[in-house]
Amino acid sequence: MSAQEEIGKYHLHPDAYIALGAVLLAVSTVTLGLRVYVRGWMTRAWGLDDTLLVLSWVGGWIASTI
Repeated sequence: MSAQEEIGKYHLHPDAYIALGAVLLAVSTVTLGLRVYVRGWMTRAWGLDDTLLVLSWVGGWIASTI
């Protein structure tokens, strides 16, 4: 088997990459939403780490949609 064939067998269809990205964005959105709810409303213990997490999540969304 040539090197090109070896590499080619690990490639997914382009739609699979889009679907995977959408699923991971959805999971991260739900996870962040739960964290914001717990840290912001239930415990009232919002910290710098939460702010940085939200900012990085926004950056991830921007990078994923470009």
